[in-house]
Parts: sequence; C-alpha cells; structure tokens
Amino acid sequence: HQEQFEKWSVFNDYSALNPNIAFWKIGDNVETVTEASFGLWIDLETLDTKGTYPFKDVNFGLPPYMVNLNNPAHEHTDADGVTLYSSALMFDMRDSENINAWRMVYKIQNDERIPIASYLAGGPFNLSQCVDDGYPDFDLPGGYLHSFAITENYFIIPTSNFFMDGTKRTVVERFVVDMNDWTLIDRIDLYPSGYQVVDFSTINYYNYNTKPYTYAYMAGLDPVPNTVIKLNVETKSALYWGPYDGLITSEPIFVPTLDAVDEDDGVVLVDVLDTHTETGMVIVLDAKDFSEIGRAISPELLPFGLHSKFVAQKVEMKEPPISRSGSASRAKAREVVSSH
Repeated sequence: HQEQFEKWSVFNDYSALNPNIAFWKIGDNVETVTEASFGLWIDLETLDTKGTYPFKDVNFGLPPYMVNLNNPAHEHTDADGVTLYSSALMFDMRDSENINAWRMVYKIQNDERIPIASYLAGGPFNLSQCVDDGYPDFDLPGGYLHSFAITENYFIIPTSNFFMDGTKRTVVERFVVDMNDWTLIDRIDLYPSGYQVVDFSTINYYNYNTKPYTYAYMAGLDPVPNTVIKLNVETKSALYWGPYDGLITSEPIFVPTLDAVDEDDGVVLVDVLDTHTETGMVIVLDAKDFSEIGRAISPELLPFGLHSKFVAQKVEMKEPPISRSGSASRAKAREVVSSH
C-alpha cells in the first residue's frame, strides 16, 4: 500500500492520466482537468494538447514534501470574471508514519495559484498500518472532493470519505444550516415526485452564482443520462427534453442572451451522444420553454459523462451539413408539475 500511495503522489507518467472530466477557463486559455494534481493546456483553435498548464508557481509555492492528491474537477469563477477558485488536498509526506492531510483553498490570478486558506482535514495516519482490507480508520486519510460551492461570503467544502458508497442515488435537496453553530436545520426536497436520479446540475452561472436563483438545469438518469431537465426550485415544477431512445446527454449549460432581463432568457446547450448513429452533437434548447432550436453535428464522438463549458469566442461562421437522428426529431418539451 505504501508503494501504491507513493506512486499516486508522484504522477511521473503524465500519459497515464487523461483529464477528461471538465474544462477550466483561465484568462484566455483553457485547461482540461480531472481530479489529479495537474491539467493539460489545449489550443482553442486546433484542440491540440500543448502540455501541462504553465502555472507560474511551483506546487502552490509550498515545500515539495506537500503533495496534492485530490483537486476537485470543478472550479468557481469570481464576479470579476477572471479570478478562479479551487481546492487541493495536500498531504505532508515528510514522515510516512505520521502523515497529516490539509484541505487548502486557493485562487488563480495571472496564471499563478495562490493559497488563501487551509484546515487540517485528516491524520495523523501511518501507512504501515494499511492492510488488505484498507486503512483501519477511514476518517483519518482526508476527504474526497469532486466539487464545492461558494456564496457571497463563504466557501462550502462538502468532502466525503474516500471509501464512500458510490451506489447511493442522487436527489435534489436544499440544506438549511444554522450559521451560528453550523447545525442542520432542515432538508427540503426540491424535486417533483416520481422521477429518477439526476446529475450534472447547473444554473445561470454568469448572472446568478452566489445569489438566489429560481431555475436549475440537470440531466436525468434512467440509468444513464438521457433527459435534460429545467427545474423551478421555488414551485417544484419542471420542464423536460427527452428521453429519446439511444441518446445519452451530458451536462446542460445555460448561456444568457446579451440583452437578458429574466433569469431564463437564453439557451441551454447540451452535448449528446447518439448511440444508434455513433455521432456526437450539440443540442440548442430555448431556456424558456425547452423547445429545441437546433443541433450541430460533431465531427468526433463526444466522451460519455464529460462536463461542459461555454467559452465565448468570435469565429467565422460556415454553413454546417444538415443531419438529423431518426431517434430524436425536434420536439416540444413536456411539463410536469409537482403534486405536493
């Protein structure tokens, strides 16, 4: 186990890790990331890989014995539109029999990662105590983090155990917390009754992140993502696009119109994989009524489960070839209103 842990901590073979989970927009550049300690820099024109991202700092400016073993795949962008925030789980590897894990929050400015806060997340633990069934105390190794949230004044770090039960099903709930003693006051079910698991939840991020919002967009799983959902978290009503036979959807991304007045003035972009024709496409939905506006066929297959990112860019428009999948013709959305 110690050899395996040290192997994970070094990441010498960059080709062994494919950062195919999400995209970060850093200034005018884009980095593809996974949950490892590094990402790859891509050319926006050719989509060629340009190597690991050239941050100006080395290891966040920390000593080399501080090793990053978990960096969430999802970042947050400040209201200034430039500064990024993320987190890293840093292990103090000076003594393999006395290891502490620190959860660090950092920001990215001018291609430099700058630590801004940290707390002791686990330990001390001893690698020599690893046995065939794992480490004897699961609470010590430090928490896994895939994504986090921010409000106007707080970072919310929802860490889970590295050995969590991955079979638990996802629901849509709102947690009400007493900020005096941080106890849970209530859990409010936000979803209409009788629907399946959801994933890839997003909002009108550009205008409503850290602010009260009404609409959330997500993919419905049955058992794979095959439906796009617009959920009104106030009325618990929803609009749906799909499901359609053979289509697998990814994370829906809301893009506001330039003259937006209402929260849902804009379009929703969805990467879709058509398993019948083995083609990828981007579906464009009217965010108001969830009717399909159009679709663009991708020259390549789109990875299943990839998170999405919209990057505004001026491009020369060309007439694309028209193609339609027989399994998913243009359709109006259907509406379901909660019964409770």
